[in-house]
Amino acid sequence: MKRIESRKSHSWWWDSHSSPKNSKWLAENLEGEKITVRLLTTEMDRRVKHMLKLIEEDGDSFAKKAEMYYQKRPELVSQVEGFYRMYRSLAERHDLLTAEWRKNILSDLQSQDSGISDVSSDLPSICTSPDQRPRRRKSHQLAAGGSSSDVRPKGDKPSSPTDSESESEDSSTNIHSVISGNEDDQEVSGHMVLLEIELHEAKEKLLMLEEENTDLLARIREHEERTKTANTALGLQNKIGALEKENEHEDSKMEALLEELRIAKEMLEGSEKEIATLKLEKKQLDDKIQDFQGQIDTAQREIMTWKTKLDTEKQKVSKLQERLAMAKNSLSDRDHEIHHLKKAVSDAEQKNFPKKANTNAEMSRSSEERLRGWESCGHSLEEEIRKIANEKRESEESLQSEIEVLKLEIAKRSDCIEVLHDNLEFVKSERDELKGYIISLKAKVNSREDRIVRMKKHLHHLHMEHVKVIAEAEGAHRLVDELLSKGKELEDEIEQQRTMILERDEEKREAIRQLCFSLEHYRYENRALRQAVIDHKRIPVLTT
Repeated sequence: MKRIESRKSHSWWWDSHSSPKNSKWLAENLEGEKITVRLLTTEMDRRVKHMLKLIEEDGDSFAKKAEMYYQKRPELVSQVEGFYRMYRSLAERHDLLTAEWRKNILSDLQSQDSGISDVSSDLPSICTSPDQRPRRRKSHQLAAGGSSSDVRPKGDKPSSPTDSESESEDSSTNIHSVISGNEDDQEVSGHMVLLEIELHEAKEKLLMLEEENTDLLARIREHEERTKTANTALGLQNKIGALEKENEHEDSKMEALLEELRIAKEMLEGSEKEIATLKLEKKQLDDKIQDFQGQIDTAQREIMTWKTKLDTEKQKVSKLQERLAMAKNSLSDRDHEIHHLKKAVSDAEQKNFPKKANTNAEMSRSSEERLRGWESCGHSLEEEIRKIANEKRESEESLQSEIEVLKLEIAKRSDCIEVLHDNLEFVKSERDELKGYIISLKAKVNSREDRIVRMKKHLHHLHMEHVKVIAEAEGAHRLVDELLSKGKELEDEIEQQRTMILERDEEKREAIRQLCFSLEHYRYENRALRQAVIDHKRIPVLTT
């Protein structure tokens, strides 16, 4: 409803002074050779209404006006250009008609010089009214808003009020001179008077159109400024929205980085715990390796001791075997010696039996004693040999059992040593792997520490950017508030200007009404003058 009222308020003046319905005299005289002017005027009316419709409709907010500006500005510019072309064609048509009328008037004056001199003395009062008419029109023209030289191009030559006054004076003088002719000349002069009045009205209408064109251009510039302000506000709002989205994105990115930093710290703590556990396991493995190495050294020392004992026992066994062999040799020697002694005794008994019976008896007793001594010695040697053999056998058995035990123990110790060697190699390989893993963990820890430092720097940079973005957003908000307040002030100013325009339009309409009344008055006076001239011409005819 507001848009409809605004359109009505801005277009009532155009409909009030351009429609033929508001002036009966204008409707009666728009015919014949003025059909072209009427068509051009109708086209100008249509274009002006279309421009007002383009300017006023769908402009309730800055956003809509910003959209309308880009959509309807080319069409509005084309309408203004067409309006200006129509104005130029009207001006050219006006100049052409004025030139033709002047030529016709001059030709009429040249052909009727004698008739003009007869009636020129009877028209002292008639010549004053045309002088008054331009002055009144000039006053109405000034009241209607002045000239429109601001909207004309530099190449066009505008028609000033002084020119119109001089033209009206010349044309009125010529018209009054023509009226002094015959009745046919009076009809032509009356028609010329009407055409001259119509020309002045068309000229005034053109001046009003120029004024309205100036107003339209001013309103277009104002509309463009408001559109630019609205576009600036929209751009700032979009920028604020983009900054807010970027701020939210940076906040989410910062939260993600903080979460990643927390995960990295947890992983670092886990890695440190794992490194401590691996160090403890390495220390335990080193202790076990040292224990195994001590056990291996102890076993090797025991093996050497048992080897030494075994060699000693072997030496003892060999000595006992030597003693046994010597005892056997001695026993066999004793047996041979006993056998020889027995043989010698038997031989001696056989030889000396008769002579030396007593000696034999004594010798036999002594031999028996010696034999018993040798036998007892042999028995003792046999006992000793048996004892030595038993000891040897027992020592051999004990040594053999000890050797077997030592061999089993040596085999066990060898197996254990091999197992320990294998374990030692495995532990060494594990130690090397753990050293490599520790080195890799240290490298990872260093890289993560570097990454944490970089992330801290990046977080600090993001924080500074966040602070900067917040400051820019606050500045943009302040700028938007200022622009909105400025837009509100502009809207208030536009409303005031609109009120002033309405008041000025009312003044223009009142001036147009006064002009119409003046035209009706002049028309009435013109008819009265024509009737007086006709009556004046009839009096000499009747007298004759």
